[in-house]
Amino acid sequence: MTIAYEIGKELRAAATSVQLVLAPEFQVAIVQAVELIVDALTGARKVLLFGNGGSAADSQHIAAELIGRYRRERRALAAIALTTDSSVLTAWSGVMTTSTTLSFQDS
Repeated sequence: MTIAYEIGKELRAAATSVQLVLAPEFQVAIVQAVELIVDALTGARKVLLFGNGGSAADSQHIAAELIGRYRRERRALAAIALTTDSSVLTAWSGVMTTSTTLSFQDS
């Protein structure tokens, strides 16, 4: 297989993912998620983000975008990526469940 074939395969897979996101039922789920986030932030709460592997990096990036100024000047929005404290995650996850460890980070 050539590099061009592999690139085309990846692009077709990405296009399929975009088509799925454009489906009405998926858009309803996105709107519901956005409403939950807006409710949290307007109610003086914060957005907690997490992920595994590359998604952990994504969660940190999203937290940074909420805290920083994405696209326009505005106040910082309260957000925490729970995956940023690797010492806590690795030390305590071996002793307790991961959900218990994550709950301590927001105490």
